[in-house]
Parts: sequence; C-alpha cells; structure tokens
Amino acid sequence: MRSMKAKLLSLSGLQSVLLLLMLLMAAAFGVPQAFAISDPTRPSGYAAPAGGADKSGAALKLESVLIARDRRVAVINGKTCRVGDSINGARLVAIHADGAELVREGSRVVLPLLKIQVRK
Repeated sequence: MRSMKAKLLSLSGLQSVLLLLMLLMAAAFGVPQAFAISDPTRPSGYAAPAGGADKSGAALKLESVLIARDRRVAVINGKTCRVGDSINGARLVAIHADGAELVREGSRVVLPLLKIQVRK
C-alpha cells in the first residue's frame, strides 16, 4: 500500500513539472502566437492588397460578382449592388467578370476580383 501512495505522489509531481514546463514555454514563445488561428480557406500565398482605402478613406472591397443574362450584381463591402447604386459615396457604373468600376467625385475607381490559382 505504501508503494502505491509513493507512485501516486510521484505521478502528481511529474504532472506538476510538466505543467510548469508548458507554462514556461508559453511565456517564452508568446501565448497569443501559440493560439493564433489562421483561415483554412485562404489561398496559399495570399497577401491583402496594399492601399485598400480610396480617397475618402472608406475602403471598398469587391467580394463577388454575378453575371446572368438578365442581371449583373456586385457584392461590395457585403452589400449587393447593381449598376447605378451608390456605396460609400461612389456610384457603381459597370460590372465585369473580373471586377467592377465606380465613380467618386469624378474619379474612376476600379475594384478587381482576387485572382485565385487552383493547383492541380
């Protein structure tokens, strides 16, 4: 019976040492980095476009386009837009398969779609 108690004590001591080591490693390598979650759907080699804000400071991001026989729709900043609609002070003037064109204060703004290469 005595040897069983000794084994239990040594096991809890080993657990304490392992816990201490894990805490020291987390402190040494940084806890936020240890638990950082990356987007598994992000294409490899993706880098966010630089300068995503237009002249007024409001960022415009083209998320998708839908082109059908009877309609053309662009999703910009989460809002579904058709030609003639306004978003963040810019008017949508054209929707293409590879992007959209807007006009703000007389200046043309082109929003391209992110080009994704699919590996085979």
